[in-house]
Amino acid sequence: MRSYFNLKNKKCPIYAVCGVSQTPNFRKFCEVLFHYQYVQNESELTDGMIQWLYEHSGGVLAVVVALVHDAQELSILNGREILDKVSLIEAYEPRQMLGGKFYGM
Repeated sequence: MRSYFNLKNKKCPIYAVCGVSQTPNFRKFCEVLFHYQYVQNESELTDGMIQWLYEHSGGVLAVVVALVHDAQELSILNGREILDKVSLIEAYEPRQMLGGKFYGM
């Protein structure tokens, strides 16, 4: 179920029912990004992880890439070797201390 609003003669979808993190573009971006895992223990992308990534990046794709990159780097350095919600939170916490919910915004 979608509704539209006009913005300079362009129709923009608003996904009111399923939430923005469930839009096909954001979901597909996360799925493609998760194919680039450099940790030894590959993990599956869950709906909860997609939702968490959207909420903590504000939907900014560059922030999603930075979070996933840093989560993998930290996971490798601390010996866990898995990209999961724990490693994403470890990557997010320093950004939160820098001044806000969304890094760089």
